Amino acid sequence: NSCGFHDASWRSNFGGSIYINNGSHGCVNLPSWVAADFYSCVEEGMPVIIYYS
Repeated sequence: NSCGFHDASWRSNFGGSIYINNGSHGCVNLPSWVAADFYSCVEEGMPVIIYYS
């Protein structure tokens, strides 16, 4: 039972109310270009805070 950050190439939209009918089971789905940037900025075990804005 783990959650992660990963690219979600199967999605055409991100954000908004997509989570209501087509959300994940805990993972954070990212566009491929965001996943690449994110991966280059974090290290394994680094705390990440997620907030709704």
